[in-house]
Parts: sequence; structure tokens; C-alpha cells
Amino acid sequence: MQSFWFCYLAGQMEGAHLGYSPGRFDYYMYPYYRKDRDAGTITDYEVLELLEVLRVKMTMIEYVASFSWEGLGSGNLFQNMVLGGVDEEGKPTDNELSCLLLQAAINCHTTQPTLSVWYDPQLSDRFLMKAIECVKTGIGFPAWFNLKVYIQHELETSPGLPLATIRKYASMGGCTEPTVGGHSYGIVQPGFINHVKLFELALYGGKDPRTGLQFTATPVPLTYDELVSCYEKHLGEAIAMWQRYWNYVMAAHRQTCPLVFCSCLTRDCIKRGKSLDDAGAVVNGTPTTLSTGMVNVANSLAAVRRLLIEKVCTMDQLREALLADWTGHDDLKQRCAAAPKWGNNLDEVDNIFCGMYDVYCRLVRRGTNFLGKPYDPSMLAITTHAPFGRACFATPDGRVSGETLCDGVTSPQPGTDVSGPYAVLLSASKVDHTRIRGGLHNMKFHPSALRGVQGSRKLLDMIRTYFQSNAFQIQFNVVDSRMLRDAQAHPEQYRDLIVRVAGFSAFFVELAKPIQEEVILRTEHNLDSLSPVEGADEPAPMPAPKDIVVPDTQLPSLDAVSGVVFNIEDHTVQDGPGARTTVFLKGCPLRCKWCCNPEGQSFDVEEMAPAESAVIKAPSVMGKKTTVAELVKYVNERSGFFRSSGGGVTLSGGEPLAQPAFVRAAVRALKARGISVGIETSGCYAFEPVADIFPLLDFVYYDVKAPTDEVHRQWTGCSSKLVLENLPKLAAAVGRDRVIVSLPLIPGVNDNEQEMEKIAAVILESGVTMARVLPYHSLGSGKYERLHRTYPMPADARLRTDALPTVLRVLEQHKIRCWQE
Repeated sequence: MQSFWFCYLAGQMEGAHLGYSPGRFDYYMYPYYRKDRDAGTITDYEVLELLEVLRVKMTMIEYVASFSWEGLGSGNLFQNMVLGGVDEEGKPTDNELSCLLLQAAINCHTTQPTLSVWYDPQLSDRFLMKAIECVKTGIGFPAWFNLKVYIQHELETSPGLPLATIRKYASMGGCTEPTVGGHSYGIVQPGFINHVKLFELALYGGKDPRTGLQFTATPVPLTYDELVSCYEKHLGEAIAMWQRYWNYVMAAHRQTCPLVFCSCLTRDCIKRGKSLDDAGAVVNGTPTTLSTGMVNVANSLAAVRRLLIEKVCTMDQLREALLADWTGHDDLKQRCAAAPKWGNNLDEVDNIFCGMYDVYCRLVRRGTNFLGKPYDPSMLAITTHAPFGRACFATPDGRVSGETLCDGVTSPQPGTDVSGPYAVLLSASKVDHTRIRGGLHNMKFHPSALRGVQGSRKLLDMIRTYFQSNAFQIQFNVVDSRMLRDAQAHPEQYRDLIVRVAGFSAFFVELAKPIQEEVILRTEHNLDSLSPVEGADEPAPMPAPKDIVVPDTQLPSLDAVSGVVFNIEDHTVQDGPGARTTVFLKGCPLRCKWCCNPEGQSFDVEEMAPAESAVIKAPSVMGKKTTVAELVKYVNERSGFFRSSGGGVTLSGGEPLAQPAFVRAAVRALKARGISVGIETSGCYAFEPVADIFPLLDFVYYDVKAPTDEVHRQWTGCSSKLVLENLPKLAAAVGRDRVIVSLPLIPGVNDNEQEMEKIAAVILESGVTMARVLPYHSLGSGKYERLHRTYPMPADARLRTDALPTVLRVLEQHKIRCWQE
């Protein structure tokens, strides 16, 4: 360890590098760890303490930089320690030291070094789950990198470099840019291309509307194609100018700060008799060109094309609205905000982004770097998306003047990814990341969405599925946005709060206000839940999905059967086994006073006022006529996420069986395609007309709210008679081990021992052995106001502190396996 630290500091001192990183520490230090452990000269506890101290020491390294760079990088040196990966033969290399390094980060929350995982499907489950555990602490790392994508990139950009060498030495040279450790010059870049500023130049004939400065004059575009052509011209000129400037900078660097020590440790500098600055390294194609804001431009172009096709306005009228920062043009702004947006799996905008990406990559590689090799394209924002946004006027994607741009490469603009996490990843997976050196994708989850081992598994399954494509990177913030707001108001109470920004983590209270806002506004994938009760069971494992052959004679024309759907949510980790897509159907016979989905009660299509935080300030239409064919197409696009996790589709509502024809056709069509299907049901319907559906189902969540008929009527508006009669029938039809009773725990209704004893008796008489308890919350109360209704529950409704433990105890006494969700 001391030898490593001495050499590492020497390299830092020579070049004052940003991104100078320890590389594959768990791989090259493991033989020394193993030797001392086998000899009994050190314990894992002592190793862990050393690794924690190393984190502190690496955080203590200071970098003297300009004030502007300190603002951009938050004082970060971007030291990246990458774990996992494979050896030269392609065998996984995660080990005990890998897990200890993760545990050190869990114990010792520092910003340096950031951790990364070189993902390969052969890596051990123990290591991957420990990495997920670290992610769930909220510190923003490890980030996850798809090793196969980088290997393909390096094989194409460094012809002749052996595959075994890339596998063994694959490292990170900073935030997210991979390199061949000990063989490469390092990752350096001339700065950042502001795509949105170049889009503005294209829009206004080469003149910056903010400063009035005239750049290369181009025609003021009147059509979509003219706008794209002008943008590509300005993009090419900006890239060439940056690269020319950087070649001069690095020529000066060669004379003022020659890298002698680092050259001695890099192959083949000594063999060739050349320093790193004279192209002595084996790999000299690592200098990159970075850019920010491509998603904003893609969204803007999608809006422009839609406006022109629909003849909403002319280009001149659009320019007028943008220069006025939308003042007096509210309707046009809403049309722009409602246009297709990246991150929703919409080809209309995704194809635009992929086309821009292709142009960018080709333009970057036209330039020659200071080592005589083509520049390598990369895309990264760090925190430039904030100052770059301030430098830009309003744009056709609905941005206002000065608003922060989109971060990363494929991360959506905050608030515009409205179709769930799978749609975001499906958009991102359309990009061929083998063409660039680096890039990142940010996602944010509320801690409740990843609760317990089940939540960890489902996040890992999502990563695995995403990396089956040519996606390169993904990283997570696991944090409650309300806590971040409180940290803004009371920074002294959150001095140690760490969040993921770009390719690095930083102390939240040290970030500039625009970057704090951008992190807060990232779409938060959330599941409404409370903290788990200590000692409560994890959800019971489900039997494998039924292997059922659905005859073609039972499959109606999928276009002929339709239903009314009010929402579809992806990656719903509490609606059945594995990662699932939940389909919410309109219509319900009950009127539960605590209902958190009131938009699902009526069969009618309704309008819901926008939430205060909504990007699009227009009413949402609750209810859309959807054919089974449309649902199957939507599900098929996401089937990879299901199959890797044992997940599938859950039909919910409302009461899904209030639309029996749609449910029957959907279940048969999905089962015929090998997709697991479950249902959440109230049990309040005539059984015989829907009895043929149940044998096809893989599981059922069955609500039991209150066995006492009078209580049930008072709080739901319906008798409990059908609910109690249907449970044993359904359990026999589906399979008793495939039915889980859902118990919404409601104050004043069933949160007492007497009523829970009755519920336990009902469960036992049906032969069902599992129950999940859903504690009352009022998080759906805001929907009532948006539907112009009054929330029926008393404002002071609260569960007693002993209610949940009491209910769990009663159920466990009756040998009913139970858990809280």
C-alpha cells in the first residue's frame, strides 16, 4: 500500500493531472492482499481500515486551478478506481479485495476516489450485489460501465492492439473515459462544444442573439432541412477550432511540463526512446473532444419539425417567440414543450438524436491530435450544462432563456422523460456507444424504489438488460428530492451529503445553485412506501411462471379488442416478481376513501390538472383507448427487462376485471409470447364470467380490506360479500401458492387486532398462505384536487405507532407469511 501511494503521488506531483487515476486497484493489488492474508500477517478488518484511510488520503490531494474550473469541477480531481472486469483470457477478476473496497466506500463517505464497475456478465453475484449496496447509500457510485463496448471501441481505434492487452489493462482515465492503463497517453480534451449555442447560430444566420457577435454567416433558415444544414456547418467549424487550439496548448505543455516520471512507467516510451508528449506510448488516440447539450438540440429539432409539418407557425414566428423568451407566446411554448422528447422511446426524436450523434462522431474524427492520431469523440458535461445554459436564449424544446441544459450524453432533460425508466433506457440503447470514448447516463431513484434485497436484485437486473445492448454507462442518485431541498435551506445540517453530478460525486452543499437544481429536478423514479418494519419478511418467492400453451383459436384479433388505460408504469418493483410493467385500467366498483389512484375509479376519460412541478403546464388526459395489439407491441419492446429478472406484466387499476374482454385477450396474447402476467384485483365482481382468465395467471394480488360488511360498505361503498366469496374460488383456480392477499392498513378501518383476526381467518379459510401489508399514506391526496374532488379521508388520519407491528404479529401467529410494502 505504501509503495502504491508513493508512486501514485509522484505521478500527481509531476503533472498536476485531472483524471489521474489508480485504475484496476483490486486486480493488481490482489496478489499482495492474498499473500498477506494467507500468511496471517493481516486481517480483513485491518485491510478495510487501510482502504478507508486511503479514501481519506486521496480526498486530501489538492489541485490548484482557476476560479472558473473550481466552479465547474467542484474541486474534484476525478480519481477513478475501477473494479471487476476480466483478465487477459476473458475470465472475471472480481475478488475479496473488490468487496472490501466497496465496503470501505460504504463506511467512509468521501468524494475521492470515485468507484466504477467494469461490468461483465461473468462477475460474481456477491460482488455485483455489494456494488448495488454501495449505490443504495446515495453517494452516487459505483458507476457502471459496459466492458464489451469499450473493448470494441479500442479494437477499432487502436488497430493491432491485442485483445488480451485491452482486457487486462482496461482502466478509467478520469470521469467516464476509458483507457488502456500503462499503455496510453491519458485522457485529455480541448474543452466542451456547446451544441445549443451552435444551434442558435444556425437559427439566427450565424449571429449570437445574446451578444450580437457575428460568426460565420449562414442563411437564416426557413425550413427544417436548412436549419439542420446550418447547424452541422457551425458544429464542424467549432470542433475544428477547438482541436486546433488544443494542439497549440499541448505543444506548450510539452515544453513547460514534460512528463518524465509518467513516461518511464508507460509502455513503450523507454523502448521507443520517446516521452509521452512525443507519442512514445503504445496508444496515442486517447485525446478526445467533449460536448454538451445534444439532447436539447434533438428535442428542439423535433419540435421545429412538428410545428412546421402541422403549420402551427413559420420559422420567423418561432424566432420571434424565442427572442421574446416566450412572453406573449404561451400557446406556442406549450406546443413546443409537448412535442416529442428524447427518453420516451419515440423514434420521431430518437432518430434525430442518433443522426446528430453520427455527424458529431464523423466531424471529430476528421481532426488530427497533437500525437498524430485522429481525435476520438466523447461526450460529457461535468457541470458545463449550467453555464452553457445561461449563455443561451430560449430554445424550441420549451426551455426559457438561461435555463440549464441537459447533462450527460443520453440523459433526458429533467421532467421530459414521462414514460418510465425502461423507455429512457430504450432510447439510450439506440445509440452506438462503441463509437465514442466515454459518455454517461444519469438516473435517479427514490430510496423506497430499491428497498431490500428485492429492490437490489431488480436494479441489478435492469443494468444487466441495458448492457445487453451497445449502451456504455449508467450511474444513479438514490436520494429523496425533498431532502435535497432541505439541504439547500439548511446546508449546515447536510455537510456530508454526497450526490452524483456527472462523472463524479460531490458534496451537495458545495455545488453551485444551478447544478443543485439540476440534480433535484432529474426525474425521480418513485414508489410510494414507508420504511420497513425491522424483522418483517422479504416478499415470498413466487413459483416459476406457468408454462401454458395458448391455442391460436383462443387468440382473437388483437386489433379488435380494446380497453381504456389511464397509465402504464415501467420498472414497478413492488407489483410482482422481477421487474415489471404495470398497466392501469379505468373503472372500479369500489370508492375506497383512501384510494391513491382516484383517476382509475371512473370508466370515463377525465382531465387532470398538471402538478405544480410539471414541465408541460397542460391538463393530462386520464384514459386512452388502447388495443391489445398496441399493448403487446409496447410490452414486447421491454421484454428483455422482464426475461433477465423473471418479471413481466401486472394488470391493475381501478379494477382490471371490470374490463374482462380486454384483460382476457391481453392475458392470452402475452402468455402466448412467454410473458409472465399477474393481476391486482379487489375481488368485487361476479366470478363465473371471468373464471376462465384465472388459470392462465402466474399470480394474483387480492385485496381484503374489511371482512365486516358494515365496515366495508362504510369505507368502500360496496358490500364485502363478493370479496369473501371469490377469494377461495380464485385461489383454487390460480393456485393457492400464487395468490397473495393485499392488506391496505387503514386508520379507523382495520388497524386493530380484532379486525385483523377476522382477516386472518378469511385468509386461512381460503387456503392462501401469504399476505403483504400496505400501510396507509396520503401521498395520492393531491390527485383529488387536480381532479376537482375532495379527498375523503380525514386530514388528521394517521396509523397508530403500534398498528403495523400488531398486524404483522397477528398474521405471523396464524402462520401466514407476511411482509410490508
